[in-house]
Amino acid sequence: MTADRGGLQSVCKWRRLRLLGTLATLTVRLEVPVYGSPISLMLVIRAIQSRVSNLPTVFSRSATAVLSPLEKKYFPQIGNREIVGYGRSGVPTYYDDISCPFPAIRFRNHDDKIEVLRKKEEGPWNNLTIDEVKTLYRHSFCRTLAESMAPTGMWKMGFAWGFMVMTVGLFFFLYVRLFIVDVPVNVMQLPEYREALQYKKVLGRIGPVHELHNFDVKTRRFRE
Repeated sequence: MTADRGGLQSVCKWRRLRLLGTLATLTVRLEVPVYGSPISLMLVIRAIQSRVSNLPTVFSRSATAVLSPLEKKYFPQIGNREIVGYGRSGVPTYYDDISCPFPAIRFRNHDDKIEVLRKKEEGPWNNLTIDEVKTLYRHSFCRTLAESMAPTGMWKMGFAWGFMVMTVGLFFFLYVRLFIVDVPVNVMQLPEYREALQYKKVLGRIGPVHELHNFDVKTRRFRE
């Protein structure tokens, strides 16, 4: 018991020293005037409270947007959007999916206007106008199920990219064919080659020979 009591006293003493150090630091930073010695703790606290209340507010949030511990954990990523369920994987992210039509968080941030509509939604729905119903829906969801299942027309983009790639490839082929590569002439299409082939067939007696009646055996030439 003596050891436990001594440990508790040391912890309390450490907390007091830490509190006094924090107050001294705030006193120096906020330039709180200190008169006399020892320092009156209540006067220092009141002076610090008055100075802090006059400081400009860097970031303020609506009083209606009270965050749960889970929302505070994911606040930098999801902002002020309300977590309403498990979602698709348990991570509070918004994603439109037909197989999982209920996202974990709402689509838009929570504000005072939506808070008024939420309170009105708790009453009879006949009091809500069509625009208010649409506003409530668009606050929770980005698209309807019909909009999610509607064709997106992405196949047109695919065809466009395909034709673009083929056009670039065709122009590149023409450029290489006309300005870079010197394609040799096909020898088999020359008249000299055809005439030599006819002589070879006649003299070697190989295969059929066209216009054989024009061939002169003495001169071994075709007649003009």
